[in-house]
Amino acid sequence: MPVRFAGYTRTAESKLRVIKEEMRQRMHHSIAEQGKWLGSVVRGYFNYHAVPTNFRALKAFRDEVIRGWRMVLVAAVRELISTGSG
Repeated sequence: MPVRFAGYTRTAESKLRVIKEEMRQRMHHSIAEQGKWLGSVVRGYFNYHAVPTNFRALKAFRDEVIRGWRMVLVAAVRELISTGSG
């Protein structure tokens, strides 16, 4: 879980759990398709939550999405290697 600070809420953590689950389901889609979807999700989150004093929370959210995506990509590569498809 990310480091907590004022402004980072359970709502963000809840949304991250949903996004990470969706990333796992989209693991075998093309990277471009995943990136387009994630960009849309992050932009929507930013559009809804963006206020001048909320930069740290938005950055933390974005960083967690990127970290989660990297983990999913690594898992997909490992799965390909273990099945002999890669």
